[in-house]
Amino acid sequence: MFPPARTTRRFSTRLAATRLLAALIAIGSGTAAAPAGQKARHAVAVAGGRLNIAQGSGRLVTLRGTAANVFVADPKVVSVRPASAHTLFVFGTAPGFTTIAVTDSQGHDVATFRVAVTPGTYHAAAIRAGAARTAPGARLAISSAAHGVVVRGTVATPVQDYQVMQQAHLIAGKGGHVVNQTEVRLPQQVALKVRIAQMSRTITQQLGINWQSAGNGISVGKFLFGFSALDVLNGSSPATPAAGSYNAGLSTGGGAIDSILDALNSDNLAHILAEPTLTALSGQSASFIDGGSFPVPVPGQNGQVTVQYKDFGVQLKFRPVVLDNGSIILHVEPTVSAPTTQNAFQIAVAGTSIVVPSLSTQSASTTVVIGSGQTLAIAGLLSNSSNQTDKSVPGLGDIPVLGAAFRADSYDRQEEELVILVTPYLVKPVDQAGRMMTPDQGWSPPNQIQRVFLGRDNGGGHAVVLPGQAGFILR
Repeated sequence: MFPPARTTRRFSTRLAATRLLAALIAIGSGTAAAPAGQKARHAVAVAGGRLNIAQGSGRLVTLRGTAANVFVADPKVVSVRPASAHTLFVFGTAPGFTTIAVTDSQGHDVATFRVAVTPGTYHAAAIRAGAARTAPGARLAISSAAHGVVVRGTVATPVQDYQVMQQAHLIAGKGGHVVNQTEVRLPQQVALKVRIAQMSRTITQQLGINWQSAGNGISVGKFLFGFSALDVLNGSSPATPAAGSYNAGLSTGGGAIDSILDALNSDNLAHILAEPTLTALSGQSASFIDGGSFPVPVPGQNGQVTVQYKDFGVQLKFRPVVLDNGSIILHVEPTVSAPTTQNAFQIAVAGTSIVVPSLSTQSASTTVVIGSGQTLAIAGLLSNSSNQTDKSVPGLGDIPVLGAAFRADSYDRQEEELVILVTPYLVKPVDQAGRMMTPDQGWSPPNQIQRVFLGRDNGGGHAVVLPGQAGFILR
């Protein structure tokens, strides 16, 4: 029994050695017979070493013997398929480490090696390309990690962060993991200063005599000098003078022949100045209003009256967007309005006539690109209008020299100039509350002695004079 056993053992050893030698010869001859570089690129000889592959890729491994059995410690990490009796294809399915053991038909070890599967770079590259399109201003570093992708860096807004991560999850797929390590940069804040300046001048000149005839018989009436009419003789007031004009006239019993001496010269100058300032985050809208509202009655059915309110005052709406280079895309809508009696109208409500005023409005709406601290005139108006009216008694007003007593002329000229300036600033909050100044700082109500005897309107002494702009720090 023993000699045959020893013979068999020696035969098996010799057979294994013969097979191993044949395998090595076959590998060497195969490598030499193959085209140059073909197996050098795809086949790797592993003998008790370590194999590194990326997730989603594979390597063709050449064995130094004939493979009969292949064992994988963790099938979730790699997948092995035999390509021939001497080659295996190892495919990395998930990041991690595992061990592959290969034996021959007799159970002898042909090769044992450790496989390290590193995360694939496909998802990272795809997420990086998608983030460049979704968030062009973001500073992101996207890298592969075990079982997923890590996204690091900063984005401009929470919306960008949500869009980048949503796209990353879609690219990674159902089984992929995305680690979000992004931070949202402190959003830029923009303070907008708007200056609305308007100068309006109205010049009115009247000179001459107005004759109005109606009736027969003449008697002396009243002399009017811009005040209440004074009865000189019996009769009625022929006319009511305008403020600032000097009139004289006479009336008849059955009618009136009024001669009014007009001598009116007026020069009205109006100045409107509004400087609202408002601060908002980049990409967010903000509005400001300082004024009030007046009621407008609206007649309804069955004699019912509803009331609507019209706003007036200084209004400002704007939306800034700060670009990467520091420029500001600014959409601004400033408005200055005030009630006026011009173009007012009357409506009858429940038998009562109500005068509804109109609104005088200066406004603009535009979108511009401007730098911090720069000033831009977004709107301007220059208007000059004149009107001249001549009145005369037919025939008599055309007489040379003497016709001036039967003529009257009126001349109106109106000049208006308007400009709207905007100046945005990139600002940040003030760390120390004591550096913030308010208009009432340094002021207190005066007592009776200070107010009556000393003529003071401030009981706390002189108000603090600010050396510059208050409320924010320019960057």
